[in-house]
Amino acid sequence: MERRFWSENPVTGDVLPMIARHLPRIHVTGWKHGGMYTSRLSNMLFNTLDLRELPETKGWTERANDLVEKFIVQGGYRIYPYSVSLPVRAKSNSTVTISHEWKNTGNGYLPNNMPNWNYKYKPAFALFDQQGNPVQTWVDDNAEPSDWLHNAVHSYTYPVTFTDIPEGTYQWAVAIVDQTKNQQPGIKLAIKDKKEKEG
Repeated sequence: MERRFWSENPVTGDVLPMIARHLPRIHVTGWKHGGMYTSRLSNMLFNTLDLRELPETKGWTERANDLVEKFIVQGGYRIYPYSVSLPVRAKSNSTVTISHEWKNTGNGYLPNNMPNWNYKYKPAFALFDQQGNPVQTWVDDNAEPSDWLHNAVHSYTYPVTFTDIPEGTYQWAVAIVDQTKNQQPGIKLAIKDKKEKEG
């Protein structure tokens, strides 16, 4: 049974409600329905500010532009690998441990636990050869991105085995992959100047 809670301090505005088993459900009303804008948005966890319709857009930008600007900076999720410890050397068919920590600096969460996503996004690690081709990929199923709430650091250790990898020099890569799309990166990480690889 899913637990749902109503926030003690409902916010106003057309912020789409964020519903999760472990977070408060936000009840919202728009200005066109007689509600008033409030700065309480800063205390809530939210992913979306709906500005698709002109009346809402005009209302938000004219009456609460500071909150729109705050949402642009703080709303949604902003996930990045806070710390990753990877082996520098390893023997073929040996098992080593990867330590990784993740942080979400946004006020929202990655809704990976919603039924239509069905936990499809997971942290993954890959080795690429010198030509940029993927050699092996590992997905940590125990690390759950929907648990990564605002500013909390989540730490994991994950054993990986180098199965039949020829001797050579390789490049590590880290991503949040979409398991329904052949382990391709599925979530853009909140990292400046990152290098991206296909595979």
